[in-house]
Amino acid sequence: MIIKISIEKFLKKPKFILSEYKFIIKENFFLKKDKFIGQIKAISNDLTKEIRYKILNETKNLIEINSLTGELFILNENLIENLNEINLLIQSFYLINKNLNSFINVKIFIRLKNKLDQILINYQLKSLFIKQLNNSNEFLIKKKNLSSNQILFNLSILSFYYPSDEFLLSILNLNSIFSLIPSSLKNNYLLKLDNHSELNSVYFLTIQIKHQLTNQYLSNLTIKFILQESSSSSSSILCLQNSTFHFYDFNKTNLIGKLKVLQTNSNISSFSNFLLSKNEILINECQMLIDELNSNLTESQYQLCSLSNQCFNISSLYIKSFSLKNFLTIRPIEIAIFIFSFIFILATITLILIIYRFNAFRLCLSIKNYLFYGKKYGLNNTQRISSKKSTVCLFSSFSLSLFLFSFSKEFIQLLLENLNLLRLNISNLVSYFLFIYLS
Repeated sequence: MIIKISIEKFLKKPKFILSEYKFIIKENFFLKKDKFIGQIKAISNDLTKEIRYKILNETKNLIEINSLTGELFILNENLIENLNEINLLIQSFYLINKNLNSFINVKIFIRLKNKLDQILINYQLKSLFIKQLNNSNEFLIKKKNLSSNQILFNLSILSFYYPSDEFLLSILNLNSIFSLIPSSLKNNYLLKLDNHSELNSVYFLTIQIKHQLTNQYLSNLTIKFILQESSSSSSSILCLQNSTFHFYDFNKTNLIGKLKVLQTNSNISSFSNFLLSKNEILINECQMLIDELNSNLTESQYQLCSLSNQCFNISSLYIKSFSLKNFLTIRPIEIAIFIFSFIFILATITLILIIYRFNAFRLCLSIKNYLFYGKKYGLNNTQRISSKKSTVCLFSSFSLSLFLFSFSKEFIQLLLENLNLLRLNISNLVSYFLFIYLS
């Protein structure tokens, strides 16, 4: 007797390889549809059984999953760009027995390079002997009162688009002079001065910024330190009478002009804003004379540098276009119009004088005699002058002469002495026009 015993393997539910899946999408500017994100994987104790995958909590159709392989892809790139993180709940199950299933959480982080670079850096001073200039990356240090192992300031970084991310800072140069100490708060570091004796006049400290989630390095941060030997010397006074400053654009590529201090003001320790007034400029209550101006002041931010190459970023209180050259300079088209108008007026006056000089009144009187007495003495049509032309000549001569005489005292006196004669001439002129009209 033969007995056959078949042993069936107890089928267990699928098991994911990892307890949690995290994927990071890194792109420079934008995402693309069907971009591969990552793959999840579940295994079974029976290799003959097929496993399927399904997203349970996806309602906006942002991500799709291949039910056979567990690969994840971007489905809607327009909506996903505005998100920082996506949490998915994915189910794995057998094709023949869907009751045997398991679940896994999947986190997807979206980080764009152009948004990562937009960070805000804040400085909180921790020492009385250091001063920030114009809310920039420049600091003035009083060397006389400074000592080693001293905390200078607290440096914090905040991301506009990814505020919950962490950034790691490290010094690339001057490690023997300065050091960075992480504080208890995230993205906060303390800058400490380690070696006071090695300090010179100017230092440029370069700090490297790394994004921890993506392991990507951002643009380096450069901090400038200016050491001040003594605060009591007159050379440390910024607003010193007859001091000369150079006025540059914000990138310090073009020299816009030169300024000279009119009066000393020892209460000013830095420059941050300016206000224009005619040929003078007021920078933080320091009155300066515009000694030279090469171009317009149309921007809102500039750089002001002393002869010792100490520069400040200054901004305009009122953004206005100002230029002494434009105010005093006449454009070529305006010069051409003025010359043409002058020539036209001069020619008109000359023509009036010529007509008056050759007794335009007598010429028009002769024309009138031809018109009135031409038929009486048998003049033919060819000898007669056109009545239309004579009318224009008589009227033009009378008007021009009257305009010229109206500006002289002799005309007023003649008008009073010969009032009756003037009435007679006006009557003849009216009669003449009536005659022309009726004929």
